[in-house]
Amino acid sequence: MTVHIWDAKHAGGSAEAGCSKAVQNEVDALQEHLKPNGDNRTVKAGFACPEQSGVN
Repeated sequence: MTVHIWDAKHAGGSAEAGCSKAVQNEVDALQEHLKPNGDNRTVKAGFACPEQSGVN
């Protein structure tokens, strides 16, 4: 079983540029938390989601 992590940002914003590093940090931290607690799930960055405009 796998846990996926996403970090949604506004497309084209400055926050989007640092998103992949932030997600990787969250992936690493959650993986480090799960293993010692007997949870063998794998943590991965979420797959790409299509961009949407308007209220989602």
